[in-house]
Amino acid sequence: MAEYERGDTVSQGSLPELEGLDLEIPEGVFAPTATSGVLIRSVVENESGSARTLDLGCGTGAVGLALVKAGVAAQPFAASDASQAAVDATIRNAKRSGCSVDARCGPLFDPWLDVGFDVVVDDVSGVAEEVASISPWFSGVPCESGPDGDRLVTDVIRQAPGHLKPGGRIYFPIVSFSKAETILGTAEETFESVEKVGHEAFPLPLGMYDHRETLGRMREEGRIDFSEKFGMILFWTDVYLSLIHISEPTRRTPISYAVFCLK
Repeated sequence: MAEYERGDTVSQGSLPELEGLDLEIPEGVFAPTATSGVLIRSVVENESGSARTLDLGCGTGAVGLALVKAGVAAQPFAASDASQAAVDATIRNAKRSGCSVDARCGPLFDPWLDVGFDVVVDDVSGVAEEVASISPWFSGVPCESGPDGDRLVTDVIRQAPGHLKPGGRIYFPIVSFSKAETILGTAEETFESVEKVGHEAFPLPLGMYDHRETLGRMREEGRIDFSEKFGMILFWTDVYLSLIHISEPTRRTPISYAVFCLK
């Protein structure tokens, strides 16, 4: 899984979706991974025109900046993260990339209580905490996604309808290193339809093979999933498209749409 080194700057790194961006990734701020690339591609492939966009759980701001560069997110794009260091990095990276941003600090939708968006792009932590602790992705970065990796994502799904404009969409990724059935169940309670529109698999980082027994136990417990092929362990990201439930009480209009990804 492609990733960037913290404490460095990134110019046209290993993710083609970030080509042309000059990113600073400070210590303690989540670095873009291949899942970031899947999320960016999913939004670009499904959006047309320039939309009022929120990069939720922005980290370095890489996703929002890539969407602005692709012409599908309007400026200033909105960005928020529970980490002040991440918000500060997003502001600096926007300046380095020649983009304008409205960046705020706070958990989930708290910084945007009275704000509606055309598109919400969710990239909060969606990996089981035990997996996060043995992965290279969360080195020096806190992960509070719960034992099954579904805590934050399900909160986002439940809260999203109240922050979408008429016809608004929400995209979010979840890797298979989480309990997908819980997330899908929440989505089906919140949205009228759940349609998978994308999929990509990745090889397990080499350093995680030392924890193969742990991963196997967690799969047996039904908390995560992965496949094995030719001696390799593969995990994946799924992308879904949904329609907001008609009876949703926080819905802003009689009909509104949402798109989301499973990470």
